[in-house]
Amino acid sequence: MKFLKPKTVLLLVIGSLFSLFTTYALSSDPTPKTLHTHHQVKITGFEFVPKELVIAPGDTVTWTNEDVVPHNVINSADKKAISPDLAAGESYSYTVPEVLAGDVQYFCGFHPSMLGSLTQ
Repeated sequence: MKFLKPKTVLLLVIGSLFSLFTTYALSSDPTPKTLHTHHQVKITGFEFVPKELVIAPGDTVTWTNEDVVPHNVINSADKKAISPDLAAGESYSYTVPEVLAGDVQYFCGFHPSMLGSLTQ
């Protein structure tokens, strides 16, 4: 019976461990990290600019009032406020929930002709 040299055994063990490690690392399915987008909506000239945004869960939408009068953001479906009243120069940020039941249509409670939407 022939024995292997200790150095050869060590190299075989290290090679086997390396092979197992790389096989595990390449075959494991780590949860992918999702990058969230930060969207800006200007409230200017009595309009939401842009009027329509395509969003994903976890994204953030920030409305900034650039007009001299107050504005807010109200959900058209349930008439609940998305934002507080925003005075001139104020901003409000909203993080899109993981579960969003369809598109969100919104308007300004002070000026109902101002319309916008968030679409998934």
